[in-house]
Amino acid sequence: MWSEKLQLDNGDLVGQVESSYLNSIISLRFIDTSILGKKQQKIVDEFISNENAILKTSINHLISDYHSKYPFYLEGWSTMGLNRDEIEASLPREMTEIKFLHLVSDVELFVNPESIAANGEIGLSFECQWDIENGLGVKFSNWQVQDVGTAQISFL
Repeated sequence: MWSEKLQLDNGDLVGQVESSYLNSIISLRFIDTSILGKKQQKIVDEFISNENAILKTSINHLISDYHSKYPFYLEGWSTMGLNRDEIEASLPREMTEIKFLHLVSDVELFVNPESIAANGEIGLSFECQWDIENGLGVKFSNWQVQDVGTAQISFL
């Protein structure tokens, strides 16, 4: 079980869960936590049970956000001296879920300390090829998307 393999890292409890949806590992980070609480464990167990729906919702919101910011991303990438095909490889004009999944990595799930942990309140961060510096983030409350943007949003 995932909770049996947690370790301390700079004052946070960390671990991993396997994601069948992403076909990779999701890192877990329990903020300012040295001992796993019951609410925190329940949040992660519910995430695992509903992983496909939560990740699909996250990705749909992030793709929508990507499309709204595409002109700004393209402007930045255009200054790097790359041709259109090179840019398209990491910054596709049309983003689909399949393309998105190939262009993101290192997904991390953030959970608040036990004292303020609330049902369905999590953050998800993703590293992405088109914004290496800032990454992507989704913040959930009661299992509903509250905000999307850079990875910083997911740090709760």
